Amino acid sequence: MCEAAVVARQDDQASVAEAELIPLREAGRLVGKSPETIGRWAKAGVIDGYKIGPRTILVRRAQIISMIQQPMVPGGAR
Repeated sequence: MCEAAVVARQDDQASVAEAELIPLREAGRLVGKSPETIGRWAKAGVIDGYKIGPRTILVRRAQIISMIQQPMVPGGAR
């Protein structure tokens, strides 16, 4: 599993509670990528990631859905 050091900022704590958070595995299934890739995106700041416990990283479902809806640009960047 990815060893991303992703931690929620304190100012995001309230929005984390309101957001639907999903594990990396589920997020990967939604976009057709591996959980490790999703973890790298979170670590790089492409998407918000929240470390829950020693190994679990959750991401916002809405961000993953919006990535599906965005067209790819040449070079693979979104």
